[in-house]
Amino acid sequence: MTWLAIQERPLLETTLRHLECCILMSTVEGKILWANDSFINWSGYTLGELQSMTWMDLSVRDGSLLADTFEAKQLDGYQQEYRVRKQYIPKQQKPVWGTLNVLRYPAIGELKCCICTWHPIGDDSKEAYTLATEAIHKMSSELQ
Repeated sequence: MTWLAIQERPLLETTLRHLECCILMSTVEGKILWANDSFINWSGYTLGELQSMTWMDLSVRDGSLLADTFEAKQLDGYQQEYRVRKQYIPKQQKPVWGTLNVLRYPAIGELKCCICTWHPIGDDSKEAYTLATEAIHKMSSELQ
């Protein structure tokens, strides 16, 4: 038996709630079930506000949202997780690029929830600059 398997629920809840990593639990259909303190602080929404939304409501409506919803529908016993680059929109702020990692739970059987970690890319990041440049280039080529 592993150390994690024998821990008491309060320890695990405290760990999830206070991790620096932004964590969001949702249904595959998009309903937000829970978010940890880091995600709540990053997004600017209260837990109650988030629970009245879907992760689609947080998302910029572009190709990355389409990719995200497509991948979510593919979660099954063979594909248990996926990663997508996308933009979430914090409350009353500009969209922020980041990486969303999604893991289905449980790995097999009826899907109960998606465990999502959100890794926003800071404004000063080289990666954010690269993504923005690629998006501008793509838009420019589509306009021609």
